[in-house]
Amino acid sequence: MKEQKGEHVDIKRDTDLFETIFITILVGIVGSVFIAGTFVWQEIELEKQLNKTIYVSSGIK
Repeated sequence: MKEQKGEHVDIKRDTDLFETIFITILVGIVGSVFIAGTFVWQEIELEKQLNKTIYVSSGIK
């Protein structure tokens, strides 16, 4: 009986470990996508600003 109880505890610990690893990987992926999206958004905004500056400085109306 003691071995079965010990095995159950080990399975529970393994499950918690896998859950922790899964959540860590998931949070890492979500964070990476957020950071990458922020950089892409900044590049798009800079491109818009550059195009606006070129348009205004060229004198085209």
